[in-house]
Amino acid sequence: MERAETASEALLVSLNETGQISWPRMESLTGRGASELQDELGSLAYRNPRVGPGRPPTATSAATCARKLAVAQASAQIDPAYRRNVEALRAVQPKDLEPGEIEARFGPSWIPPSDIRSFVAELLDVPPVGVKIGYAETIATWTIELDYSAKYVVSNTTTHGTARFRASELIEQSLNGRTPTAYDEDADGNRIVNQPETVAAREKQQQLKDRFRDWVWEDRERAARLAQEYNFRFNNIRLRDFDGSHLTLPGMVRTSLRDGDLAPHQKNAVWRILQGGSPLLAHVVGAGKTWTMTAAAMELRRLDLAKKPMFVVPNHLVDQWGAEFLKLYPQARLFVAGKDHFETGNRQQAMARIATGNYDAVIVSHRSFEFLPVSDAYFNRFVEKQVAELDAEISLVNDSKGDNRRIVKELEKAKKRLTVRLKKRADPRFKRPHDDVRRAGCRSTVCG
Repeated sequence: MERAETASEALLVSLNETGQISWPRMESLTGRGASELQDELGSLAYRNPRVGPGRPPTATSAATCARKLAVAQASAQIDPAYRRNVEALRAVQPKDLEPGEIEARFGPSWIPPSDIRSFVAELLDVPPVGVKIGYAETIATWTIELDYSAKYVVSNTTTHGTARFRASELIEQSLNGRTPTAYDEDADGNRIVNQPETVAAREKQQQLKDRFRDWVWEDRERAARLAQEYNFRFNNIRLRDFDGSHLTLPGMVRTSLRDGDLAPHQKNAVWRILQGGSPLLAHVVGAGKTWTMTAAAMELRRLDLAKKPMFVVPNHLVDQWGAEFLKLYPQARLFVAGKDHFETGNRQQAMARIATGNYDAVIVSHRSFEFLPVSDAYFNRFVEKQVAELDAEISLVNDSKGDNRRIVKELEKAKKRLTVRLKKRADPRFKRPHDDVRRAGCRSTVCG
């Protein structure tokens, strides 16, 4: 039987064979108990207070945010064994960004409606009581309402606005990520863009954006509060180092590779995929993304982390992807679904093969993927969950103080759109297999 002299050697074998720390496997490799191995690993592994001692993370996953540090500190008060977690996490906490290093823009939810209200009131030189700001997180929509006296002040209609757009309208469009466009009607009633008015409105909008960017940091108390909120929400992650050097990638034909093995950056990417989440392979052209994903798919299968990986690729690359896959893993069982498989008359057979076949990977085109159906029950749950979230948001807004009619109206519109989609889905006259939600029933990787 294979033996390991040190705990670190056993750790590498365990990671390669199981994708995680397996104490039974490491014990069998070394002949030593788990407690002794944990002590020997030292800073290479930590107990996870959220999971317990059964599956501790490796040292590379100890790089975390303020929330994990808080959990570790609370756990250390109960069990002194977690003090080493606290020390390690403190050492890797990101340095707080200063206000001058943070870009403040209209729209992001980390700037609360109360600050938007203060900005509008100061900009227009009107009492804050005349300004109402609404925000619905569920649909990421902002609204601005001014009372009569604030709506028609010169600063709103002329100084910071244009003949077609008030300043409040330009700010609301900025908050919702839109740019203003002025339209006229020709003699036939068709809408045409009024170029001068559109340019004037967009110039005013940019001026308002620039003014807001400066205004946010002008008040010391506001700047400190918003910088703290930004750092807590976003500047709270230390990027994890993914080291795939331990991967042996059994079954891969190494003669297909230039140096007899995947490059270090490819192995690191494979290991990142194996650790879960939704990785983006932002590699340059020619860096070997195809073989990286191919190796990751076969490793996911080998470690039983995925039953049937699917690759959704541009329509013209389906056959090329299949050829590249087999070049690296000639023994792989593939279903390469070209457009012929999804033509009328062949579609159901192709779907049945995908669902029931024992494939190492399925390769389909973007267009073919659209035809993979989703059950009515799944679709209904999907829409009903969104409707429930909107109902909860509407109730929350209605229960809050103040007049929030516009934001409630926007939420009601979103709810109505979902309800219409649900009814349309139930109507056989409009039912199509590729409407609304795409689901293949297996893990997919999209290659761009």
